[in-house]
Amino acid sequence: MFVGRLPVRPLKVAWPGERKVRVNCAVFLDSTNIILYGANDGIYISQGPEAPPTPALLLLDSVTQIDVLEEPRIVVFLSAQQLCTVPLDDLSHGNPKAIPLSSCTRLSSHVTFFTRGVIARKHLVCAVKSGPASTTVKLLEPVLNPKARAFNMDLYKDFYISEKVVSLHFLKTKLVAGTSGHDFEVIDIETLVTQPLLDPETVPPNRSAKCVAAVRTRQGVLPLQSSLTRKDGRQGA
Repeated sequence: MFVGRLPVRPLKVAWPGERKVRVNCAVFLDSTNIILYGANDGIYISQGPEAPPTPALLLLDSVTQIDVLEEPRIVVFLSAQQLCTVPLDDLSHGNPKAIPLSSCTRLSSHVTFFTRGVIARKHLVCAVKSGPASTTVKLLEPVLNPKARAFNMDLYKDFYISEKVVSLHFLKTKLVAGTSGHDFEVIDIETLVTQPLLDPETVPPNRSAKCVAAVRTRQGVLPLQSSLTRKDGRQGA
C-alpha cells in the first residue's frame, strides 16, 4: 500500500504581455501537448506546457472546469455555474482571434460541478446541482445530428438525491455519489434505485472525512475519503 504524496511538477506559464491571469483548470487535447486553460476571464490555448498561451479564445466569467469529449469533438466547460459546450474545432484551429459567444451552447444553469464517463457503453456528462440538503443530477449524452453533421448534448436521464452530493464517479453500469453525510451511495441509472456502497452496520460512516472518490478495481470498488481508504467488493459492476 502506498502512503505519502506523489511528486508534482509545477507548470510555469508565460502569459502574453504583463497581464495577471488566474488559471482554475486545464486539460490536454487528444493526447497531444496542446492545452486548454480555463481562467478567471475565459478560455486560452497553448501549443505545449512551455509555450505561451494565445489571447483568450473565449471571453467568459470564471471558467472553473473544462474537459474534452474527444470522439464528438466537444469542449465542455463550467462558467459562472453555467454548463456550456463549444466545438473543439473552433478552439483548436490556431486562430488567434477570439471566437463569438454564439458558438457556445448552454446546457444547464446553477451547476455546482460536472463530470464525465462511460456507463453501459454510453458516453455521458453528469451535471450536478447541489443544494444544502438535496441534489439534482442530469445525464447528458452526445447524439449525432445528421442534418447539422454535428453532435448535440441530449438529456438522457435526470434524477433527484435527497442529500448534498460533493463528488460523483462512474462504474461500469452505475454511478457512485459521495455525499455531505460522509457516505457513498450507488445509483443504478436504469432503475434509479439508490443503495449504500458500504454496509453502515459493519462500516460506520466516518463523520470527519470527505468522500473524495470511488475507484473501480479488479476486486471491487475502492472508496477514497480524505482521512481513510476503505475497500468494498460488492458493487463492482
